[in-house]
Formats: sequence, C-alpha cells, structure tokens
Amino acid sequence: MGKNNLTKIGAMSSIKKLLLGILSFVIPIIGIIRIFKRPRESLGAKILTSIVFLIFWIYAATLVYAMAWTTMNSLKTNPEFFEDMMALPKQWIWSNYPKALSLINYNGVTFVAMFINSIWFALGSAVLSTMSHAVTGYIFAKYNFFGKKAFFNFIIFTIALPVVGTLPSLYQIVNQMGINDSPMFLITQLGGFGGNFLITYAFFKSMDKTYIEAARMDGASHFTIFRKIMLPQAGPMLFSIGLLYFIAQWNNYEQPILMLSKMPTLSTGLYLFSEKMIFDAVNASQTVYFAGILLASLPVVLLVALFHDKIMENVSAGGIKG
Repeated sequence: MGKNNLTKIGAMSSIKKLLLGILSFVIPIIGIIRIFKRPRESLGAKILTSIVFLIFWIYAATLVYAMAWTTMNSLKTNPEFFEDMMALPKQWIWSNYPKALSLINYNGVTFVAMFINSIWFALGSAVLSTMSHAVTGYIFAKYNFFGKKAFFNFIIFTIALPVVGTLPSLYQIVNQMGINDSPMFLITQLGGFGGNFLITYAFFKSMDKTYIEAARMDGASHFTIFRKIMLPQAGPMLFSIGLLYFIAQWNNYEQPILMLSKMPTLSTGLYLFSEKMIFDAVNASQTVYFAGILLASLPVVLLVALFHDKIMENVSAGGIKG
C-alpha cells in the first residue's frame, strides 16, 4: 500500500506539472492569435505588440510563480520544506501565520510594531512627496521666472543620476539634522523633483490657462487657484502617483535600514530577520519567514487589487491623464 500511494502521488505530481506546462504555453499563444486578428494594425505593429506581450507575460508568470511558491511553502513544517521545496504541503499548517506575528522581530521590535512603522513611513512619504511634486510641477508649468530653463535642464540632469549615489550625502544630512530614528525623517521626501515631477509638470502644462485667468479676474490668489482649481482637476493623477509611491516606499528597505535602525519597517525587519536566520540555524524557521513575507505583502496586494483600474485609467503610454 505504501508503494502504491507513493506511485499515485508521483503520478499526480507529474500530471500537475504537465498541465501547468501546457497552460503556460497555451495562454501566450492565444494572446498572440488575438493580436494578429486585429484588422486595422499593420504586420509590423502586430509583431511588435506580440513581442511586448510575451515579455510582459514572462514577467507576470515569474511574479505569480514566486507568489505561489512562497504561499505553498509557508504552509509546511520546516523539515517538510527542506525535504521537497517544490511539493505541495502534506498538511496545511495555517498556524505559521500567527507564529510569524510573534516570532519575527528585530532588536525587540515586534512584527506588529514594524507594520505600524511601515504605515506611517509609506503613507507619510507618499503624501509629502506627491504634494511637493504637485507644487513644483505646477510652478514650472504655469509660471515664468528668471533662470527657469537652466533650472529645468539641471533637474533633468539630476533625474539621470543613480539614486544610490545620493544615499551617503542624505545619510550625512540626516545625521547632522538629528532626525534619524524619528518620524521627522519624512521631511526628506519634500524634494519635489524626480520622475514624478515630469508627470505633474506635463499634466499642468497641458491644462488650459483660461481657468487661471478667470479666477484671477475674480480676485483669487495664487494659492487659492492652485488649491481650489488645479488640485481638484489633478486629483486622479495625484492619487495614482501617490499610490505607486506608497507601494515603492512600503518595499523600501535601504533608507530605513540606514536611518531608521531603531524604528524598522516591515521590509527592513524581514530583511534583517532573514540575515539572522543564517547565523541561527537552530531556531530558524523558513516557513514562518515565508508566512511573514506574505503578511507583509498583503496591504500592497490589496491596494493593487482595489485600485488597479484607477491606476490604469490615469496612466497611459504618453503620460498621465486627468
């Protein structure tokens, strides 16, 4: 009976792998066939679209595979994980998830505390960064001032510089200001320049000046025009870039690991906990760690699932639409 059961399990595993292989081959073929059925596109456009489709399909497949693999192994015991990392769980251990909340910590900071740190860090960064980009984009788009063109060209030059190269100078500034390990660190997000500056600049540049001129005739101040006329129209665009920035900051571990060492976020805490497991093999639990990773990614997954339509509606190949 034992040998028969092992044979059945092996056969089922082979069938599952075969079906998965067929499915991963059939889906892109169906997509390419649908692309080539479009009547109004040229052959070159169809070929280019098919290549782009395949690239994005491969990228999406790797993300789904990684998420499925992590989910599957988060429901195993540690010995079972090392026995076969590609097999389905023999018994679904849901208790790994509450264990992650209690076991994963760094320097006494619990999983829940790191979750709270991630919320204020990501949300505060997104709000301050988005509003500062809106202000700078609006000023450069609608006002003329001395040195505007030279300053704009300098901004474009700084955008091309690697972001990692600015970390040492940022670390020194933060230390001199004494805002490391403090929520005041968020003021470093008030730069107002970067990729999002180009998006807000292009949006406000495309807006008709009649709104501004009519408001000025009614006696509105510059701030009133920006707050009551420009910001409401830019709302969908600002929400989209704010949401994307929130996700980026939620996953950011470089800045918090350097400047918020006593207030670790989830991304920082999980990274440092993984390093700790390497040197503490006795108490290490990879399956609990995988459960913690999935719990940490849950807010981002929910945000994308809830608001992906809004992001796609406001983001196009040519920029941001209002």
